[in-house]
Amino acid sequence: MNLSKFWLVAGSTAAICAGAATSASAQAGAANDAAANPNGTSVEEIIVTANKRQERALEVAGAITAFRGEDLLNSGADSIKDLVGLTPGLSFNSITGTGSPVLRGITIGVDTSPTVGIVVNGAPIGPASSLTFGAENSLDLDPIDLDHVEVLKGPQGTLYGANTLAGLISYSLKEPSLTTPEAIVRGELDGTEHGEASYSVRGAVSGPVVADKLGLGLSAYYSRPGGFIDNDLRNLRDENRANNWGVRGSLLFAPTDKLKITLDGFYQRTDIAATDVVLYDIATKQPVAGDLNYDQYIAPHEKKAITAGIATINYDLGFANLTSVTGYSHLNVLDGENATGDVLTSTLAGVAPLFGGPAFPTPHLLELDRPFTADRTTEEVRLTSPADRRFSWIVGGFYSYETNNYTAQALGDTTAGTAAPTLDPSIDFNIYSTLREYSGFANATFKITPQLDITGGLREGRIDQTSYQLFSGSDATALNTILIFTGGAPIPARSPAVGQSADVTTYLATLRYHFSPDGIVFARFSTGFRPGGPNIIAPGLPPNFRPDTTANYEAGVKSLFWGGRGSIDVTGYYENWKDIIVVITSGGLAGYTNGGQARVYGVESSFSLRPIPQLTLAATLALSHGNITSATAAAATSLATGDPLPYNPSASGSVSAEYRAPVFGNWQGYGSAVARLAGSRWNTFRSVQGGAYLMPSYGLVDVHAGLENPRYSIDLFIKNLADERAQLSANTAYSIGEVTVARPRTFGIAATIKY
Repeated sequence: MNLSKFWLVAGSTAAICAGAATSASAQAGAANDAAANPNGTSVEEIIVTANKRQERALEVAGAITAFRGEDLLNSGADSIKDLVGLTPGLSFNSITGTGSPVLRGITIGVDTSPTVGIVVNGAPIGPASSLTFGAENSLDLDPIDLDHVEVLKGPQGTLYGANTLAGLISYSLKEPSLTTPEAIVRGELDGTEHGEASYSVRGAVSGPVVADKLGLGLSAYYSRPGGFIDNDLRNLRDENRANNWGVRGSLLFAPTDKLKITLDGFYQRTDIAATDVVLYDIATKQPVAGDLNYDQYIAPHEKKAITAGIATINYDLGFANLTSVTGYSHLNVLDGENATGDVLTSTLAGVAPLFGGPAFPTPHLLELDRPFTADRTTEEVRLTSPADRRFSWIVGGFYSYETNNYTAQALGDTTAGTAAPTLDPSIDFNIYSTLREYSGFANATFKITPQLDITGGLREGRIDQTSYQLFSGSDATALNTILIFTGGAPIPARSPAVGQSADVTTYLATLRYHFSPDGIVFARFSTGFRPGGPNIIAPGLPPNFRPDTTANYEAGVKSLFWGGRGSIDVTGYYENWKDIIVVITSGGLAGYTNGGQARVYGVESSFSLRPIPQLTLAATLALSHGNITSATAAAATSLATGDPLPYNPSASGSVSAEYRAPVFGNWQGYGSAVARLAGSRWNTFRSVQGGAYLMPSYGLVDVHAGLENPRYSIDLFIKNLADERAQLSANTAYSIGEVTVARPRTFGIAATIKY
């Protein structure tokens, strides 16, 4: 869908909703009474914790987008990728694993360690090390018991430390009720054109164990997304189905007005038989084997389980609030890729047998599996002064320790989809690594006048890493013989332990002016980093690589207007990215190096308006330009000066409209529509060896209509109204075009019961 067509559809959708609002409002006397109430027309605000203290999103001197968990639940959004378009500057790369968020194009296309941090109740979840594929398995939390989620754009290194050089996604969970029992159950059933049915059920209960002192919350969900991609080669229909489920328990203890202790734990599992990829021709951008087909013997697949626990203690000391946040997470992943077209296939199947390696079955099929586990424990202790003082501050310390066991296995597969016994595995790299982060941080805000304040922040940290590597497999000896024959050094069966340490400093400075009680202008400077580390040991790869860093300059305005009926948020930014960590290969074996520098600049904006209580209009728009400004010789096969940043469309955005009106009794009817746009994007750096793919622009339209009252709701929806084949992400690493496509047009119904 081209841009002009998208805006035509989007404009028509908004016009239809606005027209419906006009005709329906004439019939709704009660709604008209509400319209006379200024409170009924005010735009609803969200309280956020971006600066590690509660404040209105409107007050944050930085780019932030926030969503209520209830709103996400009602819209059917259960993943970060559902926020794309609604969050200016956000993209999502779902080509490997369960995917990773991208902010402002700060990505190399396939990141091994995150550029966007993820925290739950303030605790980092998932590995920070580059020696795992943790970035490609980002955390999604089901919205059933989610209070809200915040997307912070730009580096957040001063308050949140490592792996926030592009931004942060912060989940805040609902606390158990200390006063009244609460319960909610939601079921959803839908059917996808060209595919099969999907269904989900989720529920949560919460209530006091001891009134006003102790509360307990429990929740669970199960979803079964149906498949819609066929594999004619293996005679499989709808092979990309999945099963997702999870449970959560929480305990809130408030023995006094000054002390509150919260314990949260959750487990979630994802089983994806085949990912949502279709084979596309890189040159023509057309499907190779027909619409919604992936005709290969090996399909990309994924299994992931995550266990996490978070303990939060808050104690009011009077002069400050003492907070302790302890977190633990265990990530267990197995993802598999079709590497048949990779240069490693020709080496192992074509050359290795000449040097004593086992023969590959015909045709030569290579599966690359990446099983890994990551255990991480974190602790943060901080003091936060009251915000209403002329001089307010935050001071704290942070510690993180993680152990990772990452394996890369090359398997010689048969056409039956299983590995040949003599090639299971062909080669096996097993990397054991540890990462420790120690840091102290402080932020201080001084109110020059009641309207004008200035903030400064500093974080001093140290990263210590160690790793060692095991090398084995039925082709290990043959591969080492090839390396020796070609003048290289063999890969040892067990490498000596290596380590690297780095001291990292991050900075924050903001200037904020309140031109009204509901309006600010601000300027912000912030920095962030991602850890470097010791490299994979293989001929031609450097022994280590440095951290990469970002420095961000932005200015913006946020305000309510028309008596609170409307809101506007506009931010302009300029960001430098230095010492970019990129993937390089040597003899088909992958490692890392620092590849150069980049810059990205743009404007992000959002707008909402509630002209009458029944009608809400909203729009977002992001304009961005990013490119490589210098490249190192070591990374010549990965990027070049002038290359655009991946997953960074020059234009993206959304328009939406929702109308609500009384129908009968305490029932309310509603209708809504949202249209999302993303311009063309590269999947990786344009000059990468093996080829890059420019995904065309797309537009997706979803519509909802339903009835609800305080206890019950019924929602009818159509997603991807125009049945657009939106290309969301792409993988060209193995000389074939694997493109993740949007789910085709889907009709569904959801029902919710609350107690």
